[in-house]
Amino acid sequence: MDQLSGVPVPQTATLCLLKPHILRNGEAAACIREIVASGFKIEACLSIHLSMDIIEHMFEVYRGIYPNYNKMVEHMCSGPCLAIMITGSSGHTVTEFRDFCGPFDSQLSKLLRPKSLRAKFGLDSIFNAVHCTDLPDDGQMECEYMFQTLASL
Repeated sequence: MDQLSGVPVPQTATLCLLKPHILRNGEAAACIREIVASGFKIEACLSIHLSMDIIEHMFEVYRGIYPNYNKMVEHMCSGPCLAIMITGSSGHTVTEFRDFCGPFDSQLSKLLRPKSLRAKFGLDSIFNAVHCTDLPDDGQMECEYMFQTLASL
């Protein structure tokens, strides 16, 4: 595989984006330690400053669902993100990692899932630490988009 085509993406991969405030606050390493300590494997990482067009394309499914959609998109474009391709020991990595991240709103995560990434590192529903793949069938596709399509630009 040549350098422009990116890295191979396992079928069981899922995408995690550490949001810009996590990188600005120097919390990326702590998040990564939590991910690895929980039994997930990091296959690849990519530091990327996503444009408004790319974020709106990626997050279009959330428009009309999340009341703070515009603020979420603005935050994702406010600085570099760290894209992480994650696999696990089972064939259910997307679902297991999503559970590990916790509920979308960090305040709810603190109540319901206090050991989750969003509970530990998030502040609210905008600054909730991470974006993770929602649907089991989308993990490989999101990773291919990030680590093959965008990485080759």
